[in-house]
Amino acid sequence: MPFVGVLPERRHLFRPQPRREVAVSDAAAWRLNPAHRHVYDKLRLALDAGLTAAPCGVAPTDLGLDAADTVFVKPITNLAGMGLDARALPAGEVPAEPGSFWCQRLEGAHTTTDCLVENGEVRWFAHTRGSDEKDAARPIY
Repeated sequence: MPFVGVLPERRHLFRPQPRREVAVSDAAAWRLNPAHRHVYDKLRLALDAGLTAAPCGVAPTDLGLDAADTVFVKPITNLAGMGLDARALPAGEVPAEPGSFWCQRLEGAHTTTDCLVENGEVRWFAHTRGSDEKDAARPIY
């Protein structure tokens, strides 16, 4: 069984081959795990976490934010890279952008976690901390 979703130039990093299909990209994981596709709905995740968020087209000021507050705007689902097209904007400047949402902006260290789950049990974790140096409010590495 192969690793699924490996870019050709990265195949040498994925050895030995697993005994089962293992997704290594968001698109492959979405395809291989239909019961868990909800984890790619970032608007749902933000709301479930108790954050103030809504689809673009719903004004942040209608939900109690000040027009000068900074919010994060990004696609609701983006299997090509979960952070692509994400940016920080003043709440009063959120565009009516189809397929995107805004969310109250969190402060503090940026950490990304990847994990491998087999039959509901986590088998492996990888944590990456974003740098303090930013480009458009996003860590550069």
